[in-house]
Amino acid sequence: KKYKTRRDDDIDGYIDLGGCDLNNNGFLVDTTGVGSPGNESIYFGSLTQSALIKFQQSVGLPAYGYFGPMTRAVIQ
Repeated sequence: KKYKTRRDDDIDGYIDLGGCDLNNNGFLVDTTGVGSPGNESIYFGSLTQSALIKFQQSVGLPAYGYFGPMTRAVIQ
């Protein structure tokens, strides 16, 4: 499955998965306020980490909440 990212060709853009792209792919950072759809930021805090863990679990990765090479390989 190809996951939607805002800047697929820009490795620095992977931080975007920390907010907008998690939200766009059904792994909500938050439902209201900062981090909610339309209110994303580039801050990688505990809410983003929790959403990333849910994403990692859904694709069978070790769910550490770290956006490393294994997670990047899944979304490329």
